[in-house]
Parts: sequence; C-alpha cells; structure tokens
Amino acid sequence: MPHESPLVPRHRAHRTLASPVAAPAVAQARTRLKFVLNWRYQGLQGLFFLAEDRGFWREEGLEVAMDQGEGSAAAVTKVATSAYDLGFGDINATVALAATRPAEAPFDVMMLYNRPPFCLAVRADGPIRTAKDLEGRTLGGPANDGALRLFPASARLAGIDASKVTIVNMQ
Repeated sequence: MPHESPLVPRHRAHRTLASPVAAPAVAQARTRLKFVLNWRYQGLQGLFFLAEDRGFWREEGLEVAMDQGEGSAAAVTKVATSAYDLGFGDINATVALAATRPAEAPFDVMMLYNRPPFCLAVRADGPIRTAKDLEGRTLGGPANDGALRLFPASARLAGIDASKVTIVNMQ
C-alpha cells in the first residue's frame, strides 16, 4: 500500500471536486459518488467511515457509497475504467498506468502517507532473522497489493535475489 491516495478520474474531477464547493450544500442536490477502498474493511480506512458517521460527506453535499476493495493497485484500475468515481489506491499503480495508458490514468488528489506502512510479519521464534533469510521461502499477500508489486525493487535494495522468493496470492 505505498502512498495510498484517493483517486479521481480526470474527466470527472470538475464534477467531484468543484460541485460541492460551487454552492452551499443545502441549495443543491447531493453529488452521488461510488468510492472503492484499497482492501477489505480495516482500521486504516477509519477516516472515511468517520467522515460518513459524523456527516461530513453530507455537509459537503456528497452521498458516498463505499465498497471494500481488492488491493490498492486494483482501486486505480477501477477508477480508470469508470467503475468507481473515487478510490483509495496506490500512487505507484497510478504512475504505472499513466506510463502505459496515459489517456485512461486517473490523477491523485491527496497523499495520505509520506512513508508507507509496509511490514513483513514473521514469527519472533521463527527461522527468518534477516532479509536474506527470505530466499527459498514463500511470501503471501493480495495479488493487487502495491507492497508486493514493489517487492522486487525492495529485494534488490536489501540484497535479496527476488527470483528465489515465491509469492502466493492470499485473497
């Protein structure tokens, strides 16, 4: 989940960003938005649910329907294909999409993490003590996860041969 960011398709930015500000919320119909999260419902998405619970969306003239996602990179594609209006996705996936299909790429309107909260969880009493100990092992995570997409680069920086690490989809 590197640099999670809410995404807006370029062709909808004027509607989603300008409309709520153009007139007081009481004087206009609510703008309906479909919002895809980066993964299953979890704590780091709490700010979005807090906004809903406290009526912040409504105060801004928004009616937001939130759905759980299938990985932070998948949120980018879902916004780019107009399946969703907004997404909590991965900046690296946005850059990759913009490089390969610039006309379809959404743009990011806000960064939530300066440093992504990546971690590799292992048992304290297990055999993995250093990054090099990952070689010959299997890592699991969601297929569309930004952190796993960056694993080859991270492995290179850590001196690990990424081809010696098996990645398993754990959706």
